Amino acid sequence: MGGPRQLRVIRGLATTSPDREHDRGHDRVLRSSVRRLRGRRAVTTSSYHQERGLLSGRKVHERPEHTTTVRREVVLAASPEEVFDFCLSVDGYSFIMPYRVDVIGYSSAQLEAKMAIAFRVRFKHVFPVRWVAYLEEMDRPHRFVDLQTRGLFRYFRHTHVCEPHADGTRYRDQVEFATGWGRWVDSVLMRRELQQLFTHRQNRMSALLGSARSPE
Repeated sequence: MGGPRQLRVIRGLATTSPDREHDRGHDRVLRSSVRRLRGRRAVTTSSYHQERGLLSGRKVHERPEHTTTVRREVVLAASPEEVFDFCLSVDGYSFIMPYRVDVIGYSSAQLEAKMAIAFRVRFKHVFPVRWVAYLEEMDRPHRFVDLQTRGLFRYFRHTHVCEPHADGTRYRDQVEFATGWGRWVDSVLMRRELQQLFTHRQNRMSALLGSARSPE
Protein backbone atom coordinates (compact mmCIF):
# COMPACT_ATOMS: atom_id res chain seq x y z
CA MET A 1 0.00 0.00 0.00
CA GLY A 2 1.34 3.39 -0.92
CA GLY A 3 4.03 1.69 -3.08
CA PRO A 4 5.48 2.80 -6.42
CA ARG A 5 2.40 1.82 -8.43
CA GLN A 6 0.10 3.97 -6.31
CA LEU A 7 2.54 6.90 -6.32
CA ARG A 8 2.73 6.82 -10.13
CA VAL A 9 -1.06 7.05 -10.25
CA ILE A 10 -0.90 10.55 -8.76
CA ARG A 11 2.10 11.82 -10.69
CA GLY A 12 0.86 10.59 -14.05
CA LEU A 13 -2.55 12.27 -14.02
CA ALA A 14 -3.19 15.96 -14.67
CA THR A 15 -5.37 18.27 -12.62
CA THR A 16 -8.30 19.98 -14.30
CA SER A 17 -7.36 23.62 -13.63
CA PRO A 18 -7.20 25.75 -16.80
CA ASP A 19 -4.32 27.74 -15.29
CA ARG A 20 -1.06 26.02 -16.28
CA GLU A 21 0.98 27.88 -13.67
CA HIS A 22 -1.46 26.77 -11.00
CA ASP A 23 -1.19 23.20 -12.29
CA ARG A 24 2.61 23.24 -12.15
CA GLY A 25 2.55 24.65 -8.63
CA HIS A 26 0.00 22.07 -7.57
CA ASP A 27 2.15 19.27 -9.05
CA ARG A 28 5.26 20.47 -7.19
CA VAL A 29 3.41 20.47 -3.87
CA LEU A 30 1.96 17.05 -4.64
CA ARG A 31 5.34 15.54 -5.56
CA SER A 32 6.83 16.91 -2.35
CA SER A 33 4.02 15.35 -0.33
CA VAL A 34 4.50 12.03 -2.12
CA ARG A 35 8.22 12.03 -1.27
CA ARG A 36 7.42 12.58 2.40
CA LEU A 37 4.90 9.75 2.38
CA ARG A 38 7.35 7.39 0.69
CA GLY A 39 9.66 7.74 3.68
CA ARG A 40 7.05 6.68 6.24
CA ARG A 41 7.36 3.25 7.82
CA ALA A 42 4.10 1.67 8.96
CA VAL A 43 4.22 -1.21 11.41
CA THR A 44 2.88 -4.61 10.39
CA THR A 45 1.14 -6.61 13.12
CA SER A 46 -1.61 -9.23 13.10
CA SER A 47 -3.44 -7.83 16.15
CA TYR A 48 -5.07 -4.69 14.73
CA HIS A 49 -8.32 -6.42 13.78
CA GLN A 50 -8.79 -7.46 17.43
CA GLU A 51 -8.78 -3.90 18.76
CA ARG A 52 -11.98 -2.39 20.12
CA GLY A 53 -12.73 1.08 21.45
CA LEU A 54 -14.96 2.64 24.09
CA LEU A 55 -17.26 4.31 21.53
CA SER A 56 -17.39 1.48 19.01
CA GLY A 57 -17.92 -1.26 21.60
CA ARG A 58 -17.33 -4.95 21.00
CA LYS A 59 -20.16 -5.80 18.56
CA VAL A 60 -18.79 -3.87 15.60
CA HIS A 61 -19.47 -6.72 13.14
CA GLU A 62 -23.19 -6.81 13.98
CA ARG A 63 -25.44 -4.50 11.95
CA PRO A 64 -27.82 -2.65 14.31
CA GLU A 65 -31.55 -2.66 13.69
CA HIS A 66 -31.49 0.99 12.59
CA THR A 67 -28.73 2.43 10.41
CA THR A 68 -28.34 5.54 8.24
CA THR A 69 -26.83 5.54 4.73
CA VAL A 70 -24.82 8.24 2.97
CA ARG A 71 -23.94 8.00 -0.76
CA ARG A 72 -21.75 10.27 -2.87
CA GLU A 73 -20.69 9.78 -6.49
CA VAL A 74 -18.23 11.38 -8.90
CA VAL A 75 -16.87 10.67 -12.40
CA LEU A 76 -13.06 10.69 -12.47
CA ALA A 77 -10.72 10.93 -15.46
CA ALA A 78 -8.74 7.82 -14.46
CA SER A 79 -9.17 4.10 -15.03
CA PRO A 80 -10.97 1.90 -12.46
CA GLU A 81 -7.63 0.21 -11.68
CA GLU A 82 -5.98 3.55 -10.94
CA VAL A 83 -8.86 4.80 -8.79
CA PHE A 84 -9.08 1.51 -6.90
CA ASP A 85 -5.34 1.44 -6.16
CA PHE A 86 -5.32 5.10 -5.17
CA CYS A 87 -8.12 4.58 -2.64
CA LEU A 88 -6.10 1.82 -0.95
CA SER A 89 -2.79 3.71 -0.95
CA VAL A 90 -1.26 5.78 1.84
CA ASP A 91 -1.64 8.73 -0.52
CA GLY A 92 -5.36 8.13 -0.79
CA TYR A 93 -5.82 8.07 2.96
CA SER A 94 -3.63 11.09 3.67
CA PHE A 95 -4.41 13.52 0.83
CA ILE A 96 -8.18 13.46 0.52
CA MET A 97 -9.66 13.71 4.01
CA PRO A 98 -10.58 17.04 5.64
CA TYR A 99 -8.70 16.02 8.80
CA ARG A 100 -5.16 14.83 9.30
CA VAL A 101 -4.91 11.05 8.86
CA ASP A 102 -1.76 9.05 9.64
CA VAL A 103 -1.43 5.38 8.77
CA ILE A 104 -0.09 3.55 11.85
CA GLY A 105 0.20 0.07 10.39
CA TYR A 106 -1.28 -3.00 8.73
CA SER A 107 -2.18 -6.48 9.93
CA SER A 108 -0.61 -8.03 6.82
CA ALA A 109 2.24 -7.18 4.48
CA GLN A 110 -0.03 -8.11 1.54
CA LEU A 111 -2.93 -5.94 0.42
CA GLU A 112 -5.82 -8.39 0.63
CA ALA A 113 -9.27 -9.05 2.07
CA LYS A 114 -9.47 -9.90 5.78
CA MET A 115 -6.63 -7.56 6.69
CA ALA A 116 -6.85 -4.52 8.99
CA ILE A 117 -5.40 -1.02 8.70
CA ALA A 118 -4.85 1.20 11.75
CA PHE A 119 -5.00 5.02 11.53
CA ARG A 120 -4.67 8.03 13.76
CA VAL A 121 -7.33 10.58 12.77
CA ARG A 122 -7.21 14.15 14.06
CA PHE A 123 -10.99 14.65 14.16
CA LYS A 124 -11.98 18.30 13.65
CA HIS A 125 -8.22 18.97 13.69
CA VAL A 126 -8.28 18.64 17.48
CA PHE A 127 -9.36 15.25 18.83
CA PRO A 128 -7.00 12.31 18.14
CA VAL A 129 -8.96 9.13 17.39
CA ARG A 130 -7.50 5.69 16.76
CA TRP A 131 -9.41 4.10 13.87
CA VAL A 132 -9.09 0.53 12.64
CA ALA A 133 -10.62 -0.51 9.30
CA TYR A 134 -11.07 -4.21 8.49
CA LEU A 135 -11.19 -5.05 4.77
CA GLU A 136 -14.23 -7.32 4.56
CA GLU A 137 -14.30 -7.66 0.78
CA MET A 138 -11.97 -6.87 -2.10
CA ASP A 139 -12.69 -7.34 -5.79
CA ARG A 140 -10.08 -5.34 -7.71
CA PRO A 141 -10.75 -3.11 -9.57
CA HIS A 142 -14.51 -3.11 -9.00
CA ARG A 143 -15.17 -2.67 -5.28
CA PHE A 144 -13.94 -3.12 -1.76
CA VAL A 145 -15.65 -2.88 1.61
CA ASP A 146 -14.10 -1.82 4.90
CA LEU A 147 -15.68 -2.17 8.32
CA GLN A 148 -14.66 0.02 11.26
CA THR A 149 -13.66 -2.21 14.17
CA ARG A 150 -12.40 0.63 16.34
CA GLY A 151 -13.32 4.30 16.08
CA LEU A 152 -16.15 6.76 16.64
CA PHE A 153 -19.07 4.65 15.46
CA ARG A 154 -21.04 1.75 16.85
CA TYR A 155 -21.26 0.50 13.23
CA PHE A 156 -19.56 1.90 10.11
CA ARG A 157 -19.43 -0.04 6.86
CA HIS A 158 -17.91 1.76 3.86
CA THR A 159 -18.34 0.41 0.31
CA HIS A 160 -16.11 1.81 -2.47
CA VAL A 161 -17.32 1.13 -6.03
CA CYS A 162 -15.35 1.78 -9.24
CA GLU A 163 -17.39 1.40 -12.44
CA PRO A 164 -16.07 1.89 -16.00
CA HIS A 165 -17.32 5.11 -17.58
CA ALA A 166 -16.84 6.74 -20.97
CA ASP A 167 -14.80 9.49 -19.29
CA GLY A 168 -12.86 7.18 -16.96
CA THR A 169 -14.45 5.86 -13.78
CA ARG A 170 -17.72 6.40 -11.97
CA TYR A 171 -16.65 6.23 -8.32
CA ARG A 172 -19.12 5.86 -5.46
CA ASP A 173 -18.75 6.05 -1.69
CA GLN A 174 -21.55 4.40 0.29
CA VAL A 175 -21.49 4.33 4.08
CA GLU A 176 -23.97 2.59 6.35
CA PHE A 177 -23.51 3.69 9.95
CA ALA A 178 -24.91 4.00 13.46
CA THR A 179 -23.37 6.01 16.30
CA GLY A 180 -25.28 4.49 19.19
CA TRP A 181 -26.37 7.99 20.21
CA GLY A 182 -29.87 7.78 18.76
CA ARG A 183 -31.58 7.84 15.37
CA TRP A 184 -32.00 11.65 15.34
CA VAL A 185 -28.27 12.21 15.86
CA ASP A 186 -27.52 9.74 13.06
CA SER A 187 -30.09 10.89 10.51
CA VAL A 188 -29.60 14.64 11.03
CA LEU A 189 -26.31 15.65 12.65
CA MET A 190 -23.96 12.83 11.70
CA ARG A 191 -25.47 12.37 8.25
CA ARG A 192 -24.78 16.05 7.49
CA GLU A 193 -21.22 15.75 8.81
CA LEU A 194 -20.52 12.69 6.64
CA GLN A 195 -22.05 14.29 3.55
CA GLN A 196 -19.65 17.21 3.96
CA LEU A 197 -16.73 14.86 4.58
CA PHE A 198 -17.38 12.79 1.44
CA THR A 199 -17.96 15.90 -0.67
CA HIS A 200 -14.53 17.12 0.43
CA ARG A 201 -13.04 13.67 -0.18
CA GLN A 202 -14.39 13.43 -3.72
CA ASN A 203 -13.40 17.02 -4.53
CA ARG A 204 -9.84 16.13 -3.54
CA MET A 205 -9.97 12.95 -5.61
CA SER A 206 -11.11 15.05 -8.58
CA ALA A 207 -8.20 17.45 -8.09
CA LEU A 208 -5.64 14.64 -7.83
CA LEU A 209 -6.95 12.13 -10.36
CA GLY A 210 -8.74 14.45 -12.77
CA SER A 211 -12.46 15.12 -12.86
CA ALA A 212 -14.95 14.60 -15.65
CA ARG A 213 -17.94 15.60 -13.52
CA SER A 214 -18.59 17.24 -10.15
CA PRO A 215 -19.58 15.09 -7.15
CA GLU A 216 -23.27 14.23 -7.09
